[in-house]
Amino acid sequence: MVALIAACGEVKSMPDVDAPPALDGPGSPDTPPLIDAPPSGPNFDVAYTSQWEIRNTTGVGAGAVGLIINKSNNQLMDLSQLAVADITDDHPAITFGFSILNPAVYMLPPQQAGGNMSPGASTFVNPFVSEPRFDTNRPTFDFTLTAIPAGTTATVNASAKVRHRDQQVTLNFRFNVVGSGASGATIQAASRVSSGGF
Repeated sequence: MVALIAACGEVKSMPDVDAPPALDGPGSPDTPPLIDAPPSGPNFDVAYTSQWEIRNTTGVGAGAVGLIINKSNNQLMDLSQLAVADITDDHPAITFGFSILNPAVYMLPPQQAGGNMSPGASTFVNPFVSEPRFDTNRPTFDFTLTAIPAGTTATVNASAKVRHRDQQVTLNFRFNVVGSGASGATIQAASRVSSGGF
């Protein structure tokens, strides 16, 4: 119940002691400010070399290991907004790194692919990509696997999240590390994964 008291031409309201507390509404001091959502972008796929054997080395780097595909039927994809959002691995010593070493600044047309690939990566990735190639120079997806203790034999699972506007894709990698034999790295398999909102 609210009592109104008139005094000197003013009208004041007094809250009833039994009234429930007021709820915070928009614009109240306790309401967090609204954060603009990222602009919507087209769905996209990434096809990449997802499984490797790493032999008798303390570190390896591989460049140009995948392609990006614009899955939209009518929306251009501004590749200058492509970024790596997160990187993880499950080994206590070995460190996984992932980057877009040569970023693209062009607009990728709908239903087309872009990116540079090494000859070895092409052999594994091309069967996953039937879309026409719009650009064969950029971007490049690149990874490193470093701080491998000498003689280590282990399986390292790693992932990298690639983000574009409100879409994100997770690239999962499996590295079979062998502590002996001829030093080097060999591709064992490729994958194609699709983005989703975050």
